[in-house]
Amino acid sequence: MLIITLSNRLIGDYGVETDFYVAYVTQAKEFLKGNLIIDQFRGPVYQIFLAVTGFFFKYDFYLAGKFLNVLCASISLFFISKLINSIFNREGALITVLFVSVNQVFWRYTYEPGTDMLFLVFYTSSVFFLLKEDNLNYKNLLFAGIFTGLAYLTRYTGISLILFALLIIFSKFHNKNITENISKRNILLKPLVYYLIPVIIFVSGWGLICYKITGHFIYNENYKNTAFTFYKPDTMSKDEWVSKNQDSFKSMSDVVFNDFGTFTKKLGKNFITYFTKDAFRFFPKYIGILLGIGLILFILKWKSENISAKYFLLGSFIFYLQILLIFYSERFSIPLLPFYCFLIVNVFSLEFFEKFNLKLSNLKLFGLILFSLIFLNFYNSYLNAKEDINK
Repeated sequence: MLIITLSNRLIGDYGVETDFYVAYVTQAKEFLKGNLIIDQFRGPVYQIFLAVTGFFFKYDFYLAGKFLNVLCASISLFFISKLINSIFNREGALITVLFVSVNQVFWRYTYEPGTDMLFLVFYTSSVFFLLKEDNLNYKNLLFAGIFTGLAYLTRYTGISLILFALLIIFSKFHNKNITENISKRNILLKPLVYYLIPVIIFVSGWGLICYKITGHFIYNENYKNTAFTFYKPDTMSKDEWVSKNQDSFKSMSDVVFNDFGTFTKKLGKNFITYFTKDAFRFFPKYIGILLGIGLILFILKWKSENISAKYFLLGSFIFYLQILLIFYSERFSIPLLPFYCFLIVNVFSLEFFEKFNLKLSNLKLFGLILFSLIFLNFYNSYLNAKEDINK
């Protein structure tokens, strides 16, 4: 992928994230001059990483952005492997990582510069440290807090990690055997402190900078994207709607209660359609259907699934609910890709199918089927990447 990324698409005129040249490169250049630009839709972490990488690439920010993406994609695969291994097993982790690594959306947003891969690193690493052990390991919680803070300051959708982490901590605390000699308050307070301190440092530090420059501690106007997603008529262009309506919304509450009926109806529609779009944009048709089957079987076999897998579903569900508030783009769902691939692989591990899992020499039938699906996914990704690069 590094060879493909650095040797093709030398002119960054196709498929580059909309904001790359308009915002990220400009802000990265300003950062190297000692200026930190406040963006109303995102934090500063990606721009800082791009600035540092761009410095080593002699200010070729397009090349730096592509290299940064490939590096982050590689690191994210490492954390995905560790995460699935802690939930499933080594064999399942290997197959899941192969599914992710050959996925067409993963490929595309690896060779297109943008925030996607850096955010994926922080998101998956945070989830990994939260689920790494069954007990409340303070060191793991500290790392989870650090990566949560970095994820939030890369994309504000990282806020879902905070809710997920709090639910995990309270759940593990509830399941923990508490001795009579230790107060319940201390047992709960300590893991919360380890997780929340780095999050608070990152978030409040950025908030103070925003307040000093803009007068707002929380400077986040993503509610405008939500308003656009929920209220723009299909017959009206984006530019026309923005010029006429966007400034009439001043907060998320304005968006929600502007027309609560329309808002809830649209939210319910997104709940169904976004998953369907994910299934068939991330995967070829038959693998997308298998994803749906995998989700249904996971829910039906809920009681027999291990607790970490259930937590994994919970975290993915919380993130999924959050992206329902913004217009659909498959790149926003990339953090869900490891869970989607886990569901597909998990189908073939259910006890129900064991009697059908014939062994051919030293290879099991379902193993052959999975590797065939991986090859199909790889071939489909290759064709799509070839078409994109040649445009």
